[in-house]
Amino acid sequence: MDCACALVAWERRISDVCRSLGVSRAQLSIRVHRPSD
Repeated sequence: MDCACALVAWERRISDVCRSLGVSRAQLSIRVHRPSD
């Protein structure tokens, strides 16, 4: 999941990252858009 977040941070499309790494798009969206503490 950390790798997926890093790829999205590098402006990769969420759908492409999820398909390539096999992670849930819903979980990745929540994690990427979560405010940092």
